[in-house]
Amino acid sequence: MLRFMLLILYVWRRYELMPNHCLHHCFPTVDCSRFDVIRPVFEATLREFGVQQKVMAQPHIYFGMWPAWLRGTSWAKGKAA
Repeated sequence: MLRFMLLILYVWRRYELMPNHCLHHCFPTVDCSRFDVIRPVFEATLREFGVQQKVMAQPHIYFGMWPAWLRGTSWAKGKAA
């Protein structure tokens, strides 16, 4: 179980959510291996329109998600929403 959690944290941190969460939501069909290519254009566009991206430390994000995970969702419990 620990090895699985470490793998999830590595993938989460490196590719998907940590440095690229906004990109992931704005461009959900773009493979995460391409985020480094589109990030400069995305950041320039944010500056152009005066939008500030909220940046949080990884531990704050990770441990802030635990209450939701532990609470569960109707989908996670196998029930219809």
